[in-house]
Amino acid sequence: RLLKDEKQKNNLNKRLKDSSYQRFIGEVYAPDSQEPFSDEYGSFLQHQTGFLDIPGLLAALKKYFHEKGLYQAVKLSYPEIQFSKGLVNFQQIHARKIIFCEGHQGAKNPWFDCLPFQLAKGEILTLKSPRLKTDKIINRANWLIPTSDNTFRTGANNQWQFNDDMPTSSGRQTVENNFRNLFRQPVDYEITAHQAGIRPATRDKQPFIGSHPVENKVMIFNGFGARGSMTIPYYAKRMVEYLINQMPLPTEADINRYSDRYSDPMSK
Repeated sequence: RLLKDEKQKNNLNKRLKDSSYQRFIGEVYAPDSQEPFSDEYGSFLQHQTGFLDIPGLLAALKKYFHEKGLYQAVKLSYPEIQFSKGLVNFQQIHARKIIFCEGHQGAKNPWFDCLPFQLAKGEILTLKSPRLKTDKIINRANWLIPTSDNTFRTGANNQWQFNDDMPTSSGRQTVENNFRNLFRQPVDYEITAHQAGIRPATRDKQPFIGSHPVENKVMIFNGFGARGSMTIPYYAKRMVEYLINQMPLPTEADINRYSDRYSDPMSK
């Protein structure tokens, strides 16, 4: 973690005096000691960190569920979903519940479009830099992740106004400038890929999970924003406990906090 200003340096000094943070903070380095990185305010090593290869994880999960006969790829149309005899019916599927895990598309779901999503577009770059040598994740507001020899991923920016999920020249410029700001001197690099995505963030910064208050066979599991890799495992377990053992959902994430916004979508 490269400290970018005096405020971050002061925050680190406070954390160093707090015993609850000791397991997360490793060696603290003097300013200007992490060549070639820009660390004029110092830096420190963070413990219990890492990054998740999300495409690899999703591919492995898809393969696993497909081999178990638990995966189908079909195009879902909301009007095709019907309810009868206590079941949710879609084509040849008949179930007690349907759980929508749609990411940013959840903002268009007729059962949940009243929820206060706050979608944020982000863009990342993959680049090669032959002379840049590090096996550590570097973070200075933006991040740099080594993925293989001389290959790195860096990002990400935030865009609150956008029309689609495609990469943009302005987003590329922002991420590229942030990458350059990681270093004291210019570094040689070549951009090999440019990707964009939309984070399903929420206005109150808490997830949306639970049952629709009018049609309780319809559920949502969404709204994890940019921290899904860290928070989804916890909330997935809470959702399973809710479904199987009728345990209450965490109040901060339960969509009942917005029950006054709902109506029956079939009456629209």
